[in-house]
Amino acid sequence: MLHRNKFKILLPIENIAREFDYKLILSSYLLDRDYEIIIAQHDLLFLISKFIKNGVYIGKNTMTRLNNGKWFSDRHYKIKANNISIFHLDEEGAVYYGREEDWVKKISELRVDKHAFDENDFVLTWGNFQADVFKENTSAYSNKIFCTGHPKFDLLKKKYSFFYETDVRRIKNEFENYILVNTNFAHFNNSLGNKDSLSPRMGYKVDNNDERITSINQWSYVGKTFLDFIKLITALSIEFSDKHFVIRPHPSESLEIYNKIFDDVKNVTVKRDGSVIPWILASDIVIHDGCTTALEAYFATKPIINYHPHHEEKTNLYLPNKVGIKCHDIDSVKEAINNKDNLLQNSNYRRLEEDTLSMSLVKNISNFEDSFHQIKNLIHAEIDKNSQSQVQNFQLKFFMAFSSAINFLKLIFRPLFSEKQKDYLAYKAIFPGFDKKLVKHKISLLNKHSNHIDIKFLSDQIIILNKK
Repeated sequence: MLHRNKFKILLPIENIAREFDYKLILSSYLLDRDYEIIIAQHDLLFLISKFIKNGVYIGKNTMTRLNNGKWFSDRHYKIKANNISIFHLDEEGAVYYGREEDWVKKISELRVDKHAFDENDFVLTWGNFQADVFKENTSAYSNKIFCTGHPKFDLLKKKYSFFYETDVRRIKNEFENYILVNTNFAHFNNSLGNKDSLSPRMGYKVDNNDERITSINQWSYVGKTFLDFIKLITALSIEFSDKHFVIRPHPSESLEIYNKIFDDVKNVTVKRDGSVIPWILASDIVIHDGCTTALEAYFATKPIINYHPHHEEKTNLYLPNKVGIKCHDIDSVKEAINNKDNLLQNSNYRRLEEDTLSMSLVKNISNFEDSFHQIKNLIHAEIDKNSQSQVQNFQLKFFMAFSSAINFLKLIFRPLFSEKQKDYLAYKAIFPGFDKKLVKHKISLLNKHSNHIDIKFLSDQIIILNKK
């Protein structure tokens, strides 16, 4: 099942569309040495880690903020108990509501359980701002905090364009001239409903008036903006009947209202499958409000329209709203689209390189060695200090068989429980399983440009990578 002697690197996946591509490319760099890499759905990977001694875990999924607002970090401690080094890399590291003091609280209290870290952990940050907050909040592991940037932004640079050429051609053949509308309204249009949006996990606490007000303000702001985006897309689809509009909802958003309103509109399509990157690269313009994909569009040098119909300082998302042309009404968006060819040269076009605070939030904005190489070098250095991994393969095989049987039974009986079925469908939206044909295609692209990778599928939730 797993190679008994090779050193193991564990890469958890929560959201395939958001994480898989960069973790696959990171794997190709790490496999310049003879390691074995396990990429799997993050809950399953934690269970697999119980059968492995000595290794490296790269990701954020070792700690969970519960619905009551408290941290559950049992996984963090159990993984480390097996002598597996943890490199904590968050998928959200620089896009925060409000002012700088609000960001500090988000980083130090709402994104990680800072008390779970110690001198044996590594913390990888998007920028120096995040790194400084961590260092100010602890002395126990300050020498293990490294500002690396995030690899997903490097994917938009020309160096990695080969990875998306086929997808970009396919998309352009289907939608010749289209405007990409990225939405980020999960706080209001939540696939799990308001029970999740207004839960302590999301910052809503009935017994804390300040946090209750802040949470309701954010929920209200997102709701108003969500409705205005529906109105915007409707107006644009009528005004520009010769153009196509592709709506790309956030993975945690419900698709119901988008499908209901735009299902029969010929020049509007709702798409959420696969990575957003080829959709950005193939687009003519990107429209957003407070969406991380605006940063990805920025690195791809795409014209960006920041539609910001409501300005409320405490609910403003600083970094994504610093890029592109800012428009506050539908008419100004129409004008920007009509002047698409001049958008990037417009004197009002916002550029992150000109903003010191933005530079401190995301290191990738600077021209530096990309994040992949920095993370690879840190991991190689840590592995050099460790011994070979040990795997309890017999026990792991038994667990896999037992797990498959349990999942089969769940598929049969889960539809009988409506809430559990709804939660399951929301989970499947962000982790539908690895598409074997697509993964093999991506591996073949990498094999033409880097180390040759051998792949083994243990299930639609687990793949094993080795150097050929």
